[in-house]
Amino acid sequence: MSAPTIEVKNRRAGFEYHLLDSYTCGIVLTGSEIKSIRAGGASIGEAFCAFTGDELFIRNMQINQYGTNVHFVHEIHRDRKLLLKHTELAKLKKKIKDTGITIIPVRLFIAQNGFAKLDIALAKGKKLYDKGEASSSATYSAIWIVKAEQIPWRARLQEADRAVLPGPRWARMGFLVLLVWAAVLRFWGWPHPLCTTRSARWCGSIRAWGRPFPRGVVELDTHPPGVQVFEWLWTRVFGVSEGAVKLPFMLLSVAAIFFLYRFALLWTSSAAALALTALLATLQFEVLYGQIARPYAFGACTIALLADQWGRYIAWGKIRNLVWAGAAAVLSAYTHHFALLVAFLIMGSGLFLLQRGQWKAYLITCGIAVLAYLPNLPISLPPARAWWIAGMAGNTRS
Repeated sequence: MSAPTIEVKNRRAGFEYHLLDSYTCGIVLTGSEIKSIRAGGASIGEAFCAFTGDELFIRNMQINQYGTNVHFVHEIHRDRKLLLKHTELAKLKKKIKDTGITIIPVRLFIAQNGFAKLDIALAKGKKLYDKGEASSSATYSAIWIVKAEQIPWRARLQEADRAVLPGPRWARMGFLVLLVWAAVLRFWGWPHPLCTTRSARWCGSIRAWGRPFPRGVVELDTHPPGVQVFEWLWTRVFGVSEGAVKLPFMLLSVAAIFFLYRFALLWTSSAAALALTALLATLQFEVLYGQIARPYAFGACTIALLADQWGRYIAWGKIRNLVWAGAAAVLSAYTHHFALLVAFLIMGSGLFLLQRGQWKAYLITCGIAVLAYLPNLPISLPPARAWWIAGMAGNTRS
């Protein structure tokens, strides 16, 4: 007895794309998923196909829960592996390197043997004038607006470039030029770059530290102790010359630009990422605070690292990205109070942006980060309170 005929079509495929080569492949499904498909509970209208390594997955295909049994539930929009021959996978991976070529699902159906099958196709987006039904400019606008709204933001993130230095070739070349220019501006005149009164006072305090916590944190500064302790250790190895003291701050100022470029490219576009890079590389404020030995360059780098790794965890769910994000959050908290605030806001966004399968690891990471920050409370709170009282007293006198 043949299986009942179930067929789910992607009706947008033929309208928005020129369909080239087509393939029929299997799908790796759970029991509840195949039952839901047989019951008509699937949709491929918003789905797309993408490679992870040498394996092909369909992403954002919706398979509703089957029945009301809470013991057999699945993630509705999870990535699902497609089953093809190695030669077919190699051919598809080679083809999508061409500009404008993508892989889209065309038809989901139940074969005669009862297994779910998926027809996919290499496709190239149509120009507006190729769409016969869209004969007026108003119709064109409506179609593209609807299309933009129908593609979920998470699917856009999942399609992003995962390379260490992502982006098209022209964007990578432009970024490297800007990064070199940023380094030139910050290292101009090194080992004796522009020195400010606050920077000189900082260098003097390092020379005076026999005990970095009571002297450097409580008496001389109100910032968290991370950077002070780092500099105390750094100068014991590399000395207390002005060039040696400022070197790590200048390097981290440049590194922050790299992480923020990746973050901007993930969430926006190559042009926007390059515009941000150009601003960070050349703004006088950024250059100045990248040269002085204060916690600001450290805080900028740790927050940039946190934003970069947090965005990648949201996009691809890799635990290593979450670990790096948690470490960057802790480093931010030990660097500056405002960096702590920004880290709290970034990590707090997980309450709204993460999927259900990511919650456990997220909550564990947040718990570890909070525990790691607890030793800082008795160190930072007294000087912070003294700084606040002194500021209030000054306002009262004025």
